[in-house]
Amino acid sequence: MERKIGEIFECNGEWYQCVVAIQGCRGCFFRTRDYCTRHSECLAYVRSDKTSVIFKKLEKVGEPFIINGKKYQTYITHVRPYILNEPNSMPVDDSIVVVEIKQNKEDMEEKKLSLKPFDIQKAREGKPVCTRDGRKARIICFDRNASQYSIVALVEHKGFPNKEEEIKVYTNEGKCFADEENSYDLMMLPEKKEGWVNVYKMKESTFGYITAYFDTEEKAKEDKEQLTGYVATVKINWEE
Repeated sequence: MERKIGEIFECNGEWYQCVVAIQGCRGCFFRTRDYCTRHSECLAYVRSDKTSVIFKKLEKVGEPFIINGKKYQTYITHVRPYILNEPNSMPVDDSIVVVEIKQNKEDMEEKKLSLKPFDIQKAREGKPVCTRDGRKARIICFDRNASQYSIVALVEHKGFPNKEEEIKVYTNEGKCFADEENSYDLMMLPEKKEGWVNVYKMKESTFGYITAYFDTEEKAKEDKEQLTGYVATVKINWEE
């Protein structure tokens, strides 16, 4: 799809603007070293206006707010004037736009990931990682012979069938490009944990109840008679 220069559009829950390319692909949020996630729709020879463009992520202003039950967010645009084709969004002036935050199921599932900044030590320990936009990633080495991009990873390619992987290199901070944010940047994927607790009613306790934690339900039930006042064995879930 060809985006007009100045056009603002939504992609995976984030908002971007199409602007004229000044230094090739530099500054484009979707740029990588060996693949363009916009499928070359930015190149001059395939565009009707014969102008190369890049896509820049919009900067949020303040917190989201509610109007008539709908959630909105204010953004600063990169170029003026801008083009906005969203019926439920509101131009404010030539540099500010307010857009509706669409809460579809896919967006909500992505937000549930609660991604954390990349931590090379935890990654070395085998903790799961993914890309900034939620794709699976597997680090295959941390010691590539390179001055800056020493981490090599296999990243799930969203646009290909059968979840084909592509090779990416990163800095020790998990950056695909050291000087800017990119959708391919590595993030820590929280691990889902579960355990079991025995709950006891303690007559002389200030808090009324106390709990004891166990890795498995079997261990919890085996140990439930160690204290008096047993109430129940309860499963708990959390993320780390």
